[in-house]
Amino acid sequence: MILVALNPFHSTIGTWLTTLGVSILSGIIPVINTEVYLVAVATMTPAQAWPIILITTLGHLIAKIILYQLGRHGVRPHAHRFQRQMERAEDAMRKHPWGTDAVVAISGLTGFPPFYGVSVMAGVMKIPFLRFLLVATPARLVRFIIVFFAPRLLKQMF
Repeated sequence: MILVALNPFHSTIGTWLTTLGVSILSGIIPVINTEVYLVAVATMTPAQAWPIILITTLGHLIAKIILYQLGRHGVRPHAHRFQRQMERAEDAMRKHPWGTDAVVAISGLTGFPPFYGVSVMAGVMKIPFLRFLLVATPARLVRFIIVFFAPRLLKQMF
């Protein structure tokens, strides 16, 4: 009985709050993987898809907004090696043939280049905040839709 009370997936609200927490932490601490969490929720709980997907997207974007703001307000690495990498990344984003919006969208959808760094660079480059959100949000939403539904589709196929 006590274990049921401690299980965050025992209730809908518990699942939602856990999802929000994991997605925010994952967006800030890269070793916590949102995608692995989503696959687990999709396969091991009866959670409804859309609330989980939307909450994951919201939580992840909260984290990326924090990273964006850190980049925008001048938080840059002090190590010389990282400064060179940041400068190269900024230069590459500015010179990308499809522009910075494409880099943000592709990164948000695929994770390459890492969305963590792209979020910081978007702030460093002072890409308008609303523009960053308008490009990043649908990309992350589509990514999490794919990640959530893929295991359920595979489960139905086999």
